Amino acid sequence: MSEIRIVRDYAYPVTRVWRALTDSDLVPLWTATGAGGRPEGFAPVPGTRFRFVAKPKPGWNGIVNCEVVEAREPTLLRYTWTDDAGGDTTVVTYSLEPAGDGTRFTYEHTGFTGISGLFMSRMLGRIRRKMLTDGLPPVLADMGDDGRLRPGSTLRARSLAGRCPGQQVGVALGGEVWRRVTGSAFSSPAARLERGWADVADATGRVVCGAGGGVVAGSSAGPVVAPAPYIHVPVP
Repeated sequence: MSEIRIVRDYAYPVTRVWRALTDSDLVPLWTATGAGGRPEGFAPVPGTRFRFVAKPKPGWNGIVNCEVVEAREPTLLRYTWTDDAGGDTTVVTYSLEPAGDGTRFTYEHTGFTGISGLFMSRMLGRIRRKMLTDGLPPVLADMGDDGRLRPGSTLRARSLAGRCPGQQVGVALGGEVWRRVTGSAFSSPAARLERGWADVADATGRVVCGAGGGVVAGSSAGPVVAPAPYIHVPVP
């Protein structure tokens, strides 16, 4: 049986880390380093059924079904995890404890079985480590004492709604950042977006995906339209 175990220390109180991990508006901000999963219907109450909705990929609709089995705010959350297409039901556990002036967070995901489970645990492990190392700290840093993002925060959740060739968008990096897609990938939005390059930020702090290795088109102050097969892939 395979499992994932990640331990991270954050220089913030347990209550703030708990809020970032369980607030449905904050979670998509730190999962944006991965598939951008956001909880729907979540509450830290045993018996609550909810789901994570993330960026779809070829062969995966981006949905995971969950149920809270144990919750003790602000130190413990445990819930089941089942892919929408079926398969093993695994268990995710968040454990938080004071560590000096900050918090030690332990993330565990257990119950993976067989070769497919081994593959899944390794893949999800890489994604979760990036989320907890690169995604969560900026969210914690931008939170105020009220548990909400401070005014002026540039953090945004990943969104894929309404992206299409020839889309009008605002100016980024002195022009429009577009990514060329060709062949069979062009017919699949999920495949097209999944192969995007690294994110960058424009002059306003908005994060734009697909700049690295992409094509800069246009240089006017207003929006431009790039023809297919170019697609602009912002992360609002």
